[in-house]
Order: sequence, then structure tokens, then C-alpha cells
Amino acid sequence: MTLLIPPQALSLRNIHLEQVRQSGLDSLCALDTAAQRSRYLFLCFTNRCGSTLLSHSIASDGSLNAAGEFFNGGTIVDNANHQGLRSFGEYFNFLVPHVARNGILVAKLAITNLLLLAEMGVLEQILDQSVFVILERGDKLGQAISLSIADQNQKWSATHPAVINDDDLVFDYNQITTLISGISFEYNMFSLMFSLNGITPLIISYETLRLCPQLVISQIAKRLDLSLRYEPTAITTERQAGTINQTWRERYLAQRSGAPTDTTAMHCKPIS
Repeated sequence: MTLLIPPQALSLRNIHLEQVRQSGLDSLCALDTAAQRSRYLFLCFTNRCGSTLLSHSIASDGSLNAAGEFFNGGTIVDNANHQGLRSFGEYFNFLVPHVARNGILVAKLAITNLLLLAEMGVLEQILDQSVFVILERGDKLGQAISLSIADQNQKWSATHPAVINDDDLVFDYNQITTLISGISFEYNMFSLMFSLNGITPLIISYETLRLCPQLVISQIAKRLDLSLRYEPTAITTERQAGTINQTWRERYLAQRSGAPTDTTAMHCKPIS
């Protein structure tokens, strides 16, 4: 099956694809028997939507691996160099037996990761064995604020130390507005990519995941025809939102009616 890639998605700068091509890795993607027989669960995400929580929840009973960002350009190149791999196909063939559990590889995909798999010719080879989950946060203002803060203090998880204090964070109305647009654009690209290729993803909201994690895990398990349990004691992910998030939210909403907004910046800029 030849995959259709939306022209709008091709306008995105894909740093992962650039890094793989610049590394000299061959794009040859002949998958071996293990990779062809494996099944795949792809968690489609945008930054700060709760994908780490979903990954840990899915893996909480030990049946499946914790989803990682295995298709980031730097990760691919570093592993290829360390293992002496010569092509993207060899990296993919290496990844499956080393990470998958019970014959299923679980991985996180930003839109640029998804496009990388398509461009490299892997996605069309594994499409029939793949389940796609889109995790979407209903509160995109909150997501954009969280992303703006993390981009400044580099505290991408509760275990990462902040490089600057909260008092040094800079509120920027237009940047947050642009981030909201970027988040929405990436979800539109997921939707368009899947629709053009007849793929029906499972769509899950972050808010439902927080309130009813077992329900979400059961929905995913049903798609996989697998028994999965949610084990709360295995979850170590902590919410990072604090008082500054609420302060910025109130400030944004108070400013929205009269603030000059640079709508020319609200375009297809990738944020993942």
C-alpha cells in the first residue's frame, strides 16, 4: 500500500528526517522476519499532552514496554553508531527484538516521527499490524502554557531540574497563541494523514486518562485483543502544573481581547 502524505505535512521542517539523512545512514528499509511479524502500538502525541503518563499507564502491568521516542533523529543516529548499523532498516530491525514485549512494540510518535516512518518506507510495511492511538488534551491553552514554561526552564519531567527559577520565566501572549495554533495544526495533520490512508485511530483525551485510567487502558487492550491491567502503584509520573500555570492562564484570558496578536506566526511550525 502506497501511503498518501498530506502536502501541508511536507511543509513542516522535520529535524528527525534531516538528522537521519545527514548521518549518512542508508534509507534502505527491508524489514526482517521479526519486524514483519511484530505488532505495533503507536502513541501519537504533541508536546505536553500527557504522553508520558499514557506510556507508563500502558506499561504498568509489565505486559508491554514503556513507549519511548525511539524515532527521534538523535536516538536513531546514536544507536546506529553504537551498534554499527548502516541503514534505517537495520535500526528498526534492531529495535524490535530489543524493546518489544509479547510481540508488540510500543512507541511514541510526534507528527514528524510518523512522517519519518512514512518517508523511510517502513510505515507501509507494518500498517496492517499497527494500532494508532491519538492522545489529545482538551485544554490546549493549558498545554501551550505548559510548553512555554518547559521550553524556558527545560523541566520536561518532574525529575528534571529547572535551569531557571519561576521568577525568571517570561510570559509571552503571542508565543502562547502561536503554540496553541501549532498544537492544533499537528493534530490536524495526524487526522488528515490517517483519513487519507483509511486508518481509524483510537482517540483518547488526557482528561479521561487522568480521571479513568483503567477505562483508557481497557480501550487500548481491546484494540490489541490483549488483556492489560492498570497498576497505579507502578506510576511514578507527577503533574508539573503549579501556581504559575494558573497565573499565566488568568493573565492570558485577561489579555486576549485587547492584545495585538501576530497571526502571521500562526502557521505550520512544528513543536514536537
